[in-house]
Amino acid sequence: MTLAWIVAASLAGGLLSVGLAAAFALTVRAAWVPMLVSFAIGA
Repeated sequence: MTLAWIVAASLAGGLLSVGLAAAFALTVRAAWVPMLVSFAIGA
């Protein structure tokens, strides 16, 4: 039962983070995209 809760919480957290990232990506200014990509890859 504990394993099921861990898996469910992990899936829910993953879906929530992907959803928030998608919402942020759709609302961010186009000029910021190169800067954000550089930040994400550590350049």
